[in-house]
Amino acid sequence: MKKNTKTKIDEKKINSDILLRSSSHIFSYKLLSIFIVGLILTLLSFIIDDSVFRTLTTLRVSSLIFFFSLITMIGNIEWFVVIVFFILAVFIFKKKKFYSFIAAIILSGLLSYALKMIILRPRPFEYFGIPSIIHAILSSFPSGHAMLIFTLLPFMLKNFPKYKMWFWTIAILVAFSRLYLGVHYLSDVIAGAFIGYMIGITFIMLGEKYGWK
Repeated sequence: MKKNTKTKIDEKKINSDILLRSSSHIFSYKLLSIFIVGLILTLLSFIIDDSVFRTLTTLRVSSLIFFFSLITMIGNIEWFVVIVFFILAVFIFKKKKFYSFIAAIILSGLLSYALKMIILRPRPFEYFGIPSIIHAILSSFPSGHAMLIFTLLPFMLKNFPKYKMWFWTIAILVAFSRLYLGVHYLSDVIAGAFIGYMIGITFIMLGEKYGWK
């Protein structure tokens, strides 16, 4: 009887290991695919950065400037921190895993800052010598707003799938607001979004693999 029980436990462990390896391989392919697509789109967007910026400047109207000025505040550090703490409180209340969530947000913020300090790309309004609609600090590449909001996105999609359309809509609007308000190029936003999304899903996988709280 003990032998049969041990055999069953061993079989379960083997099956669990096989599933873990399989999911790791699937994740690796998914991450590689996202990286390749993001890299291609970022490189292509460099070609049309200037024309996209010029086109959007001709499409600005006061009502949309006001709307996107509000939307973009979601990614401002002071508001984003409040949002992160609120989501963290919800995770803790609902007994969801949150260590990977915290780690991903911290890494995304630090990486965004480091890349800006290294690349030092002038913002489009600086390059074209026109007044800025909103206050913007540091350099242009990548978009910190897009990076942070898209780091957040995979966690929201995983934990609250019922509201996925809302989360996608908010993330896209925040990213687009940086373009419309003229503080980022298209390539800044695309790169930031893809890097952030990759960080998010990577830490979700690591949290599941290592059983983080």
